[in-house]
Amino acid sequence: MTGKLFKLSAIGLIIVGITDFATFPVHAVSIEARVLSGDPAPDTTAGVVYNRFSDLVINELGHIAFNGFIAGPNVNGNNNNGIWSESSGNLSLIARRGQIAPGTGGSAVFFALSKPLINSSGQTIFLGTLNGEGVNLNNYTGIWLGDSSNVNLVARGGDAIPAIGPGVALDFNRFFESAVFNNAGEVIFASAFSGIDLDGLSKTGIWSGGFGELSIVVKSGDQSPDEDPGIVYARTTSAALNDAGHTAFRGSITSRDCLVDSLAGYGRMLRVNVQVAG
Repeated sequence: MTGKLFKLSAIGLIIVGITDFATFPVHAVSIEARVLSGDPAPDTTAGVVYNRFSDLVINELGHIAFNGFIAGPNVNGNNNNGIWSESSGNLSLIARRGQIAPGTGGSAVFFALSKPLINSSGQTIFLGTLNGEGVNLNNYTGIWLGDSSNVNLVARGGDAIPAIGPGVALDFNRFFESAVFNNAGEVIFASAFSGIDLDGLSKTGIWSGGFGELSIVVKSGDQSPDEDPGIVYARTTSAALNDAGHTAFRGSITSRDCLVDSLAGYGRMLRVNVQVAG
C-alpha cells in the first residue's frame, strides 16, 4: 500500500470506523479511502496532485485535516506543502506554503505549516512560520484559525499587549505552547511576553482568542486566588480548554520576597471562565 496515507499506519488518509468499540471482533470495521497519492489536490492548478501526507487529524464527525505535499506544474520547494481540511464537508485548501498569510498586511507568506487541529464546527487551527518583508525573529511565528472560506490570524509573535502596559508584546521565541481550541472556535495558548519588569518572575501568560481580540486569562504577577495577598503566579503553562469555555492551566506561585513551599505552590490547578470577544 505504498504511497497511501492510512489513519492507523500514518502513511495514508483512510478512515477506519468501528461499529461497536466495546465488543467489536477483528472483522467489525469499515474502511473508507478519503484521498490517495496521485489524486488532484483541491484548490490548486490543473495537474497538481498529492505526493505524500503527514499529520492527519480527525474530529468527532469523521472529518479530517492533514498536512499534504504536492507535485506538478509550477510546484517547487517554495509552494509544495499545504494544509487541507474537510471543514466544508469536502476537502479544501486552508493554507499553502508561499501563500500570503492573512492578517500580515499582505507582506508576509507562509514558510512552514504545523500539524493542524479540526473541531466539530469545521474550523481548523494551525501554527505557521513566515517569510517575507517585515518578518524578523520576533514576529515570524503565528496562529491561524478558519475554514475553507475564511482564515484569520489569532496571534503573532511580537503582537502588542496594551492591557499589560506600553511596549509589552508576545514573545513566542522564549516560550510558546501549541494552541488548542474548542468547538465554538475559542482558542487558548500559553506563551511568554516581554517589555516589562516583573521582579524576576518568568513573564508567561495564558491567552484566549478566536475571531475577536486577544484576551488575557492569567499571567505572571497576578494574585493567586485563595492565597494571602502578595502570593502571585510566577509561571503559567499547560493550558487546556473545554466546550463550555473553561480553561485549566498549570501554575507555580510565589510571593514577592520569598518562594512559597514548593510542595504546596507548584502544580496548583485553577479553573476559570474564558470570555472570548468576537
